[in-house]
Amino acid sequence: MEKHPPAYLSPSRLTCYDYCPAEFHKRYILKRDEPPTPERSFGTAVHKGLEALYRGEDDELAFLRAWREAQKELVAAEQIFGLGLTERGLELLEMVRNLNLTGEPEKHIVVTAPGLKLPVIGYVDLWAENHILDFKTTGYGWTQAKADAQLFQPAIYSQAYADEHGSIPKFTFVVLPRIQGPVQLLDGTRTGDQIIAAFDRAKEILELIEAGVFDCTCSRHLEEVA
Repeated sequence: MEKHPPAYLSPSRLTCYDYCPAEFHKRYILKRDEPPTPERSFGTAVHKGLEALYRGEDDELAFLRAWREAQKELVAAEQIFGLGLTERGLELLEMVRNLNLTGEPEKHIVVTAPGLKLPVIGYVDLWAENHILDFKTTGYGWTQAKADAQLFQPAIYSQAYADEHGSIPKFTFVVLPRIQGPVQLLDGTRTGDQIIAAFDRAKEILELIEAGVFDCTCSRHLEEVA
């Protein structure tokens, strides 16, 4: 078990708590393992391929290796997955290659903010000149409204860029539909006020974590998390 409160925050941890404090407690305090799912495993394998692509390595081979290992885990967990996902993964990689994107993959960032007791740690999918790109695998794609609703990741990554370069970058979500359809490029650029609002919410969340507030807000947890 991780100590309570945790040693650091991250965009995914903040998003999880914002969605449901009980889910945060289960994942990050109790450290309860969950069985792999085809959606999550496929997304991880595609990201492995993309990371290889921007490191100048064989993206298809990296994806195939990661997806092969993931399939073994899914079979062991008795999870059903579509056989067409292998082909779809290769299609998605080709579509991303055709975008001719450039940048540093998996850029490690550490952000601190006044009044926020813990650092925020993350890994930016693609860190380019005045441009941050984040890859999202999903079922059928996103809407711009969904991109606009993403609170923490665009703000925190943009602040990290501003800390290093002195300006707020353009932010783009590269959405990779798992089922069908083309890759989507959706704007996630944030203003200074939006970045401040995200960090204000992060401070509120940390105060709630420290106070031990882990009540379910998503109506999916039937048992109270002790």
